[in-house]
Amino acid sequence: MHYPLIASCAETGDMLAGLLRDGNAGPAAEAAHWVPALVAEAEQHLCQRAVVRMDAGFTDGTTLEALDSRAIGYLGRLRESPVLQRLAQPHLVRGPGRPAEKPREWVVETTYRAGSWSRERRVLMVVQEEPGHYFRRCFFLVTNLDWPPTRVLAHYRKRGKAEGHMGEFKDVIGTSLPPTSRGVADDDTVRARSQALLSLRLLAFELMHILRARLETLTGEGWSLRRLRERVLKVAARVQRTGRRLHFVIARPALPLWRKLMPSLARMAWPPPG
Repeated sequence: MHYPLIASCAETGDMLAGLLRDGNAGPAAEAAHWVPALVAEAEQHLCQRAVVRMDAGFTDGTTLEALDSRAIGYLGRLRESPVLQRLAQPHLVRGPGRPAEKPREWVVETTYRAGSWSRERRVLMVVQEEPGHYFRRCFFLVTNLDWPPTRVLAHYRKRGKAEGHMGEFKDVIGTSLPPTSRGVADDDTVRARSQALLSLRLLAFELMHILRARLETLTGEGWSLRRLRERVLKVAARVQRTGRRLHFVIARPALPLWRKLMPSLARMAWPPPG
């Protein structure tokens, strides 16, 4: 079995890259080398500055040290630990007075050093209070950004868009990979094939996402990948050859959408090959 690591840009919905690891690898395996290289690529071709938003599995000491050493901004959620629970304890019980009538949330800034970290880091404790609940909830974020706490929290919450895009990827494109060699090929060959298949699936998502974005601009409507597949891509057509030309005759229900889409795609600035 293989364990994929996928990076995406939540703000735009684009899939950036995918890396296949051994099936028994930890969440952060190879991330300390792969993520900084990916950030360098992004800052060269896509943006002036990239900030890495990570799940709790990637906030190990090796990965954070790699990001710190290259001055890459990051924020990520921390797994609960006894030390963090002790830090949170004074903030989890509601004090005297009338309870809040509406949900409340605030951020407490502190420092913390996990067992795998070489030093203390900036940690934000997000405390949440619900009306009628005596006990509060909280979670922790680690970051090296010098932003105000509220801005760090707001940026972390944008991860929901990335999770939504990943859900579309699984639903429409699929994530199945060859599980074993089945005695036909060696492990290296199977892994290379699986990496190629993962890359092709990510490329398919990206191409569909480009079409989706163009259609949203042209029609003024929201488009899911499933709707795009069923109404635009998965349509009846036939191919006619006339001299040196190939003509694609598309089923009438999809024709208005393709008439809008084709001129727009022809005007797009595609990068040169290679």
